[in-house]
Amino acid sequence: MRFKGFIGPEYYLEQIDSRRLVNMYLEKNEMGDAKEGEYGILRSTPGLRELMSLDSPVRGFYMTSRNYPVMVAGSKLYSIESDFTTTELGTLSTSSGAVDFSDNGSQLIIVDGPNGYIYDANTGVFTKITSDGWLGSDFVDFLDGYFVLAKPDTGIFYISGLYNGLTYDALEYALTEANPDYIQAFRVLSQKVYFFGTKTIQIYYDSGAVDFPIAPMQGNVLNVGIVAKRSLQMVNGQFIWLGSTKDGSGVVYSMSGFDVQRISTHPLEIAIKSYGDVEDATSYAYQENGHYFYVLNFPNADTTWVLDTATNLWAERQYLRNGIPERHRAQYHIHAYGVHIVSDYATGKVYAMEDSTYTDDGEQIQRIRVAPHLESGLALIRHNSFELDVVVGVGLNDGTTTQTDPSVELYYSDDKGKTWKYAGVRALGKIGEYKKRLIWRRLGVARDRVYKVVMTDPVAYTLLGAEIT
Repeated sequence: MRFKGFIGPEYYLEQIDSRRLVNMYLEKNEMGDAKEGEYGILRSTPGLRELMSLDSPVRGFYMTSRNYPVMVAGSKLYSIESDFTTTELGTLSTSSGAVDFSDNGSQLIIVDGPNGYIYDANTGVFTKITSDGWLGSDFVDFLDGYFVLAKPDTGIFYISGLYNGLTYDALEYALTEANPDYIQAFRVLSQKVYFFGTKTIQIYYDSGAVDFPIAPMQGNVLNVGIVAKRSLQMVNGQFIWLGSTKDGSGVVYSMSGFDVQRISTHPLEIAIKSYGDVEDATSYAYQENGHYFYVLNFPNADTTWVLDTATNLWAERQYLRNGIPERHRAQYHIHAYGVHIVSDYATGKVYAMEDSTYTDDGEQIQRIRVAPHLESGLALIRHNSFELDVVVGVGLNDGTTTQTDPSVELYYSDDKGKTWKYAGVRALGKIGEYKKRLIWRRLGVARDRVYKVVMTDPVAYTLLGAEIT
């Protein structure tokens, strides 16, 4: 009996753990690395290495069209240099809350809700927007020479002057009037503006009209909205967000063009329902090794879920504080200077998120895989042995005569994951021990057995599968 790449069936109700990946992700074996019939391998998620420590938490990152990264931390706008030092560029009127950015090639615009600011890259001047037509905005994007903005808690959107983010006409604005739904978030994709309300998405384009060029497309209303405005991300050319409709909420959707698809699973949706208020959920996206990841943080539930769009599998990503799991530390992300840069949601720390780091800023990463249920009707099955198929000989050498001998722990449950019994620990192998085998024997009998492997040592883990006798 073999777990094919450790991928098992999705259980609808209480068996959310039956396919649970914690701090791991699946990589398909398209190059034939897996054994015959296997789907893929499980790899460790990246760790966190501190790059800098600021006085206040980061409120947002942005890569400008001139290819230099900027961020807002506290009330300050900074550029990030290649040695991961910072240069202060300006001061905002606010010191907390998320910000959003866009630019038109020379002007960088920052919005924080009530206020807007322009940093001129040609002159180095930072200016607060004071135009009579300024209405505030939580989001901003760029379309055909204009900055597009939306007045908070309304259905009103408006635009800047042509290539001028400091000027706004108080008489030139529009209302998403196809449906009376307040704008929660919006983004520009493929020369169209997608306005996300609580129950609908309304799509606009540049009509070229002289007075106000942004006009609705024919048949522009989609009957799916957004429940957490900061959950909206563009991932590999498509939108992903935590959505809502007139019938309910708590489903994750993707959209390419006009095609909306549900991409969350029933177990994940049941988990989301248990979290209560999820309007404060936040997100970011990144690409690593050809995999595009959508990361969804739930502050109210103190946990993080991650979708690997290459495999369409969800995994939980957590941080261990004194052995207690909580949400992952990363809040905002930018890729710059060849590094995935993420900010800490609670402190001023900024990290490199990388595969070659095996701790979270020095804290242990616990990697967990819970396998599918093993049963044969209600018959008793004798479990003679469990062999873990895993890349061995991955111990690290600290430059002295000492090297690590990492290990893997095995647990099993005979009551559908309600309680767990410890089956023991096996060494993963020091450097050079490439024929090491990890086998547990005499594991008793059960009518319904679930196995769980746990790995915590600071090394790279790669799971291929398991053999049960």
